[in-house]
Amino acid sequence: MSYQEFYKYRNHPLAKEGYKRAKKIIHFLYFWYPINRNFALYRTQLKIIRDLLSLEEEILWHKKEIDKLRKEASTIAQISKSNLTDQLKIEISEKYSRAKEFEFNVQILKYFRWIFRYIGDGVAWRAFGYNREIIRALSDKQPVPFISNPQGLEKEMNFFLAIRKLGSSWLPVMHDSTNCLRTADFSVFKKGKLHRIIELKIRKSSINNEKEVLHELKNKREIRQQKRLNDIFDFLETGDLGKLREELVEGRSISSEIPEFHNFEYISNAIRNARKTGYGFEEPERGLLYLAWNFTKYDTNKIIEKAVQQFPHIFNSPLTFRSFGPCDDEKPYGLPITSMDMRPNHIIDLLFGNISVITFLNFKCLEENSKKLGIPLSIEKGNGNLRFYVKTNPVGEIREGLLDRLLIEGLSMNSFFGLINHILEEFEMKRSGELN
Repeated sequence: MSYQEFYKYRNHPLAKEGYKRAKKIIHFLYFWYPINRNFALYRTQLKIIRDLLSLEEEILWHKKEIDKLRKEASTIAQISKSNLTDQLKIEISEKYSRAKEFEFNVQILKYFRWIFRYIGDGVAWRAFGYNREIIRALSDKQPVPFISNPQGLEKEMNFFLAIRKLGSSWLPVMHDSTNCLRTADFSVFKKGKLHRIIELKIRKSSINNEKEVLHELKNKREIRQQKRLNDIFDFLETGDLGKLREELVEGRSISSEIPEFHNFEYISNAIRNARKTGYGFEEPERGLLYLAWNFTKYDTNKIIEKAVQQFPHIFNSPLTFRSFGPCDDEKPYGLPITSMDMRPNHIIDLLFGNISVITFLNFKCLEENSKKLGIPLSIEKGNGNLRFYVKTNPVGEIREGLLDRLLIEGLSMNSFFGLINHILEEFEMKRSGELN
């Protein structure tokens, strides 16, 4: 899914209604969150869940209509195959045409299911205090559809409501109301701290990161689910990425308590200017440029020409660029724009592509900035691609995930180098035996 899909649907009545609902939820979340955190996160989820339930009912109804129309058309064709008149052919064609209209409606409804859950991602990141490690752990699984059977839904809703009744200091997060939380059913917070991760389908819950004994569970499915939770807790304790995926064995997740600073204010300024004049530029740090524009008013090439004229140092040596927008389902652990500290109208602009934003990063400026901070960064070309290295002993490579935080998450360049420096310090401590 991506915000670009909205332009296939934007003039459809279902899309207009979905857009209106999404705007209301985002405005509610951003208005109430600074005032009453738990209230905002709980009530936002409630709104999301109700909209998701409504969408599921509509999707089910449309699918039934599609099957009905196809069967009717097929029946007419079979009964009349020896005497298929022009009138019957028109009738069959109309039924198939109507079925295609319903199929298009289902696409729109599924798109907004993703949108509402993407707003839910913003709830989840806030609830977890922007803890990337646990978001990554809980997201490292294939995406799942919303709850599909009524019994499971009733059980989850009753649990969600019951947790909140314990008091205002309690906050349940329903994983099915998000795109990014794909393991277990609920995370429960008390006074802002994670209290439990719960899988309702398992007869026992994981309490305060305690691991269940696998042989006490009742069936193979429960054993698989609990093993997955146990692996997650092992990852959170050790940082061993191999606990999440076999291909990541020996990889290590580096957590940092260093405050991270983002360029959200500058991105918002660029969007604000694009709303007023059609385009806007912001360069918060030399070599890092945000370009925002309304592509319905301005041709992309003309806007880039203006950027080249105004910021020649960005474009006179090798660079990279990425569109700044919603993270896709392949990287559900990326910071969602619905959790970013910007005006709600600007979040809506980014989410639905009303305003497009591109991040440009000049490699020469990146290297120069790294040298000023004493970080031996080197950018080299190999196999047709540019690769980023830190010239330590041994040499360390900066992978795409870390660079993404600079390009599509609004991380400041100084914070980016701060993270690299922290990784180098942890590596040195581990090598010297000070860090287990």
